[in-house]
Amino acid sequence: MIDGVSLADPASETFYGMGRMAAGIEIPFADGDYYAINDVPHGDVRINRYFSSVTNSWRRCLVYTPPGYDSATNQQYPVLYLYMEEAKTNEDGVHRARPT
Repeated sequence: MIDGVSLADPASETFYGMGRMAAGIEIPFADGDYYAINDVPHGDVRINRYFSSVTNSWRRCLVYTPPGYDSATNQQYPVLYLYMEEAKTNEDGVHRARPT
């Protein structure tokens, strides 16, 4: 807060929460290994754009691809569609559900 005005810390990652832009940091705690990034194969989250005939506009979606996706061209993968109803942006949903 500066001169009575709430501001998000520009050096921190910002997100939309509590009805306004906010900033936050992660503070490690005892037994917090559940949220730690582990040394395991991770996939990618990719931004794709597509034209929607329903909205008559370009939209974007985020697609998670598992590790090794690009090199396994003959492999078929199941699809899981997620709608982040509580997320204000697609990126917000990705950050909330980040794999570790």
